[in-house]
Amino acid sequence: MSRLSPQRILWIAAGLALLCGAVLTLRSAGIYRRQSGWIEAKHGQLRQMRAMSDEFAEIDSALLALEQMEEHELARLEQLLPASGIDSPADLRYGAEQELVKGWKTETATLVFERVEARRLLIGLARLEATRPPWRLLDASLQALPEGPGLLRGKLTLEGVGK
Repeated sequence: MSRLSPQRILWIAAGLALLCGAVLTLRSAGIYRRQSGWIEAKHGQLRQMRAMSDEFAEIDSALLALEQMEEHELARLEQLLPASGIDSPADLRYGAEQELVKGWKTETATLVFERVEARRLLIGLARLEATRPPWRLLDASLQALPEGPGLLRGKLTLEGVGK
């Protein structure tokens, strides 16, 4: 029986290491093929959770801005409209209040105008959006009147946030 030389032992060890590496590579490829759908699903869930986290951060930021306002009570439009320069609407109706978070709510109001100056309406809307807490324009349906330039008939829907 011949003795194994150190060189021969190294070649055998290298061959075994190569064989083990090939076996593990093939085994890992098989496992990855079976698990790739699960891994992709987890990546998708992670993307969704990051998007939700970003959205919650925006909500927290907005809530903090609302909490830092001195006045939290949503002012009634009957009081704000004359000061904003908008003529009294032919009809003003408040919609249902909707609860938000931590005592905050949204409220909608629909204003119908039979005849209003466009310039005054735009300036008044900007002033309403500058109030704190603000009323903001959600929807508008306006139609020019034949009586003269800059005269409108229309319907505005506003939304306000307050406590």
